[in-house]
Amino acid sequence: MNNNIIINDPAYQNLRRSRRQIMLFCTVCCLLPLAIYIGMAILNPLLLAVPVSAGGGVSVGMAMGLVVFIISWLMTGLYTYIANSRLDELQSRIVAEARS
Repeated sequence: MNNNIIINDPAYQNLRRSRRQIMLFCTVCCLLPLAIYIGMAILNPLLLAVPVSAGGGVSVGMAMGLVVFIISWLMTGLYTYIANSRLDELQSRIVAEARS
């Protein structure tokens, strides 16, 4: 199998573009909340110690940390779903065409 055939294939270029767009979206969705959380910890650490509800044991920092964790988990699941359902199918089709 000649690698140049695959690299020059428009379907392969589309696969690369799609994968890059999905990875960029998921990366930004994971890093932006984390950057906000870290920025708040640096600029106003006392705000993170404020309880979410009066007399409650959960602070704003704990709640924000949980949100960051959940967003990261969801983005990982989204990427895995898209990669397994769409991108792997495109990749298999490209390889099959290159072998024939």
